[in-house]
Amino acid sequence: MSELDLILWMQGASPSLDSVMVALSLLAYHAALWILLAVLMILSKDHRRPGIAILISLLASYVAVDLVIKTLVHRERPYIAEGLTPIIVDSLSYSFPSGHTAYSFASATVIAMYYGRWCIPAFVLATMIGISRIYLALHWPTDVVAGALIGIVVAIACVILLRSRVPYFREGAEEG
Repeated sequence: MSELDLILWMQGASPSLDSVMVALSLLAYHAALWILLAVLMILSKDHRRPGIAILISLLASYVAVDLVIKTLVHRERPYIAEGLTPIIVDSLSYSFPSGHTAYSFASATVIAMYYGRWCIPAFVLATMIGISRIYLALHWPTDVVAGALIGIVVAIACVILLRSRVPYFREGAEEG
């Protein structure tokens, strides 16, 4: 099954899924859901470190995905490349890798690193957002897989760097 076949199969599964997939995709538009979550966490003394780590991971993911990789790869979105009628058009940038997915997996990874019990819901939501991008023909499946991997790697690197280089993030450090 080719990437295009998978997109077409997903879209043909049930037109009633269209609104769900649009909602999932829009939830993560410009990482809005994750930024809101991080800001709310920063406002709470008990969750400030992970909130800051999410914002830093989002920024690092944005630089890696949107400023570096997309500008180097220039991969067309499936609906453009294949002349499909899109359900929504929410971005004019290139397709590879998926920024929505990278941001979602970066945030889910930080959540998993700080709150193990929340990792399953966070990764399920991140996965559903990635699937929505394929369903909507805004990304190829490989764009979504690459975005997920980039988000995970970037978040792990950010948390490790914060914990090893910034005293505030070390275990047992006093909140400030």
